[in-house]
Amino acid sequence: MILQCSQGAAGFCELGMGGKLFACVPAMLVIGWLTPGSALTIIEYPIPTTDSSPSGITTGPDGAVWFTELSGDKIGRITTSGVISEYPVPTAAAEPNGITTGPDGALWFTELSADKIGRITTSGVITEYPVPTAAAAPNWITAGPDGALWVTEQGTNQIGRITTAGVVTEYPVAALPPYSGMVLNGIVAGSDSALWFAGAATNNNDQCFSFPYCLIPFIGRITTAGTVTEYSITSDGFAEPYAITSGPDGALWFTDGAGQIGRITTAGNVTRYSGPNTNNGGWGISTGADGALWFTEGPCIAPPGTGAGCGPAPPAVGQITTNGVIAESAIPSTTAQPVGITAGPNGTIWFAESGSGGNKIGTFAINSLSGSPTVTAIAPTVGPQVGGTSVTVTGTNFTGVTAVNFGSKAAASFTVNSTTSVFATSPPGSGTVDVTLSTPNGTSATGAADQFTYRASAHDFNGDGRSDIAWRNVNGDIAIWLMSGTQVLDGPDLGNVATTWAVVGQRDFTGNGDSDLLWRNADGDVAVWLMNGTQVSSGPDLGNVTTDWSVVGTGDFNGDGMGDILWRNANGNVAIWFMNGTQVLNGPSLGNVSNSWTIAGTGDFNGDGFTDILWRNADGDVAIWFMNGAQVLSGPDLGNVPTNWTIVGTGDFNGDGFTDILWRNANGDIAIWFMNGAQILNGPDLGNVANSWTIVETGDYNGDGMSDILWRNVDGDVAIWFMNGTQVLSGPDFTNVSANWIVQGAGAD
Repeated sequence: MILQCSQGAAGFCELGMGGKLFACVPAMLVIGWLTPGSALTIIEYPIPTTDSSPSGITTGPDGAVWFTELSGDKIGRITTSGVISEYPVPTAAAEPNGITTGPDGALWFTELSADKIGRITTSGVITEYPVPTAAAAPNWITAGPDGALWVTEQGTNQIGRITTAGVVTEYPVAALPPYSGMVLNGIVAGSDSALWFAGAATNNNDQCFSFPYCLIPFIGRITTAGTVTEYSITSDGFAEPYAITSGPDGALWFTDGAGQIGRITTAGNVTRYSGPNTNNGGWGISTGADGALWFTEGPCIAPPGTGAGCGPAPPAVGQITTNGVIAESAIPSTTAQPVGITAGPNGTIWFAESGSGGNKIGTFAINSLSGSPTVTAIAPTVGPQVGGTSVTVTGTNFTGVTAVNFGSKAAASFTVNSTTSVFATSPPGSGTVDVTLSTPNGTSATGAADQFTYRASAHDFNGDGRSDIAWRNVNGDIAIWLMSGTQVLDGPDLGNVATTWAVVGQRDFTGNGDSDLLWRNADGDVAVWLMNGTQVSSGPDLGNVTTDWSVVGTGDFNGDGMGDILWRNANGNVAIWFMNGTQVLNGPSLGNVSNSWTIAGTGDFNGDGFTDILWRNADGDVAIWFMNGAQVLSGPDLGNVPTNWTIVGTGDFNGDGFTDILWRNANGDIAIWFMNGAQILNGPDLGNVANSWTIVETGDYNGDGMSDILWRNVDGDVAIWFMNGTQVLSGPDFTNVSANWIVQGAGAD
């Protein structure tokens, strides 16, 4: 659907998720040419190969700037003093286009006409990897937060992912009616640990016969699991979003090819800003060390079929601040086409010049905010205690990063993506820590925006980062299996407890990294076993609660690193006990909810470090209470699911830091809702399993940061599905246990 501001509306359009128009509001902008006193001093370096058509450009890990030569079939390297080296691409007429620095310390580039992805070391050794789909036309490329490279495929409406070993996976991008064609351009990693790309739906030809509706511009988002969301943008039919970059404000900024700069938040809200030359084609865009966005503009372009004139607007580079202030400066070569642009070393900007008057690499210095780095956001904000979480750190002044720390521990690894974006891998840890960056100019100050919480694995009794299994015999005996994948490291009997007592929860109530066991007696008494592996360190009684109250879940609802207890009264009242070990800090009531609604699970569905509450109505409606302590921030309805589907567990099955929802149909079908807050990213079916098998628990049994599924057969067989998103990596049946023994799954997910 194309949505537009009214003809007379002055300003910009803001769009919400799914292209819903929020408002047309006045644009309070300051626009103009850079004043003479602040004019840029631009230096241009000719490329040795004539008519090479330089295109993509990026800063390399060696401190030089690297670029592609589309017509010259070469990869170029230019030092900060202007010395250029060129390396021929092995495949003739390959048309290298996009280029980026990879996580392996090499440069990766696309070959538009050869349907290949190239890799070049800083010493000039090139390797090429074919793209599986013919005529894919790989266009732009970026490093992802998952340690792979991500590519737009202009010829096949697909996004490609290539590992550093050269393994390619492709994900389709759905067409936008009424057009079946599509152009996919720039791609970049966002602050939300997803990939964002720019493009437009087309009528499959380059002429706008149906102008002004020849293009539907959009910005796309793809998760590292391959789930695609598209956000349509209002247009005169001529805009084609081209380049996209991650801004210092956590949003994505893009050029639209029709003289405007766009901004889209990770929630999908779009703002567009017009410069003084509305018919100049906006091309490249990058974030500078000054915390502003820098972009390139070509010569004036008159929309075809309109009869519009085109004034003498020269090619230029422009700057836009995060509050929309635009300034522009013409480049010396008045007939060149400035295209790719990147932030270079020491507060510089570098850009490629193509066209008849180009074939150069340009550069200029900017007034850098030469202070300490600042962290404005991290994503995700939670991860397992074993480490290994890929975290996108967003902020400013990330030039020359020398260290990334999670608290007092160094990141397991990190990659500087730009002056505003760093990918870091969390080390092992516990509790909540500050993520800090260090550069020669100092270390980032700490604050709420940089905090990362190590989430203990569910029912991990020995704190090794792997979920364990608690068993109870019908005679009252209790035992724990300490797990490492399907290997039982230890499985001692902890003794016998009268069967009037039931295990009603498994959570780390002391914050020491070891899960504890919560007990409830038939008379209402409540007790907790504080655990250290298979050793019960203490087992105090927490008091008596009338039996019209039931424990319906556990979780860390106030984000203090210690498990809390969720209660429900027979009359519908809901309350939480905030815990500090065996001390009940307080027990506020959350209100009353009709008994047609049942608490179906708990989990951190929006990745903010606070456990939320999942609800299911008898009519099939599903809703979530997003929690912050005893405050319900919101309670959106997720929709209705037929009642033959049952919620059988929660867990983070794709390792993105957001709790997901596991479903089972009465006929045995299995499905997962991958969640991002109240947004269901996708809900694939995992297949059908005979109803003699029951899902008894979820947990991360192999310590890879992704929840797995524990199964039990009526004959006593036990099996685990090790999960990677919707992919079942393995599902071995590893033992048989007498049916007298029952997995204690209550309050364990």
